[in-house]
Amino acid sequence: MRALLIEPNGLGDNYLERLLRDSGFGVDQASSTQDVDAIARAGRYVILILDLGTSITLGTDLVASLRHHGTITPILALVATDTPIDKVGLLDAGADDCLAKPFHSIEFVARCNALIRRSGLTALSPNSD
Repeated sequence: MRALLIEPNGLGDNYLERLLRDSGFGVDQASSTQDVDAIARAGRYVILILDLGTSITLGTDLVASLRHHGTITPILALVATDTPIDKVGLLDAGADDCLAKPFHSIEFVARCNALIRRSGLTALSPNSD
């Protein structure tokens, strides 16, 4: 199974990529909104992980755009703040779940699995791609 790791600020978080790979995902990355729109519409991902940091407004706009263009893939938004108003904005825009950093790796993987299960796909198994 493949995951799309979206980092609009383009910083690239090697920890997240390693965590996803160690959890059995094939991982692609995107940083610009053009990349995200093109890649996400291809529909080959079981989950989109949006690593926002503090770019909440950019993330909200991106999630809304993806949903507007018909993306139904589950979206997990990672945020640097635990502010309810930021999370609510992302959820209202179409994110399926939000997780504040720092987080425990086992919770991250469990949330990914839960979103994948709810979407009708199977949960992660080691080395599936």
